[in-house]
Amino acid sequence: MRRRMMQRLIRVYAVCLQEFLTTITTTTAAVVVAAATTTTASYYYYYYYYYYYYYYYYYYYHNYYYYYYYRYCCYCSSSSSSPYYYCYCCC
Repeated sequence: MRRRMMQRLIRVYAVCLQEFLTTITTTTAAVVVAAATTTTASYYYYYYYYYYYYYYYYYYYHNYYYYYYYRYCCYCSSSSSSPYYYCYCCC
């Protein structure tokens, strides 16, 4: 399941999101964009949250994961009708 999540394509709608993803490691970026609300995914995120605690943090609110990395405020979400994760930034 994790492999399928990480293999999904990403549509980037903000330049700062690309900078956000390239600033952190490739492995972490793959986890960040694999936003999901399942229990399995949540535990997977918690693992990386603690391991990369100095890179970023996130919180869960109304079915969205919000990620903060210094000045970057980004979130990624997915739809059951789409094979893509849609990511946006507020920076």
